[in-house]
Amino acid sequence: MKISRYNLLLSFFITSFIIEFNVITFRTILENHNEREPNLFGFPFICKTSVPWVNSMEQNVYLYGLFGNLLVGIVFIYIIILLLNKIEIPKIVRKISVFIIMTLGVISILSFLFGPFEDKSYNWNHPFDTKSSKKEIEFFSTSNEK
Repeated sequence: MKISRYNLLLSFFITSFIIEFNVITFRTILENHNEREPNLFGFPFICKTSVPWVNSMEQNVYLYGLFGNLLVGIVFIYIIILLLNKIEIPKIVRKISVFIIMTLGVISILSFLFGPFEDKSYNWNHPFDTKSSKKEIEFFSTSNEK
């Protein structure tokens, strides 16, 4: 089986949109949650904090979780794209969907790099103990809830 770069790029753009805009995410609420601790977001790994927290506009991004989520998401979406390629789809629908995916992917990457309303602080891993935390699955979470 040959890996298509085009399908890999589409998978990357879809996954980056899912991660940046919290399309599907776990919201992790720490057990002893107070206003100094953020909610944690990411699916399946924690990759960022809520915005704002500690009365600032700073969001922490955790690179291990981000790269893990990208890897898992790209593989999952790539498999879905391979399955969808087996179905006969009209060319115009395929072109429109590819255009929308590329546009959303570019917007999500630009939003991640140049977020207009928050500062991003990058760390390798989060310092929080999440063993006894509560996880809720959310769709299109705003990630600024306390």
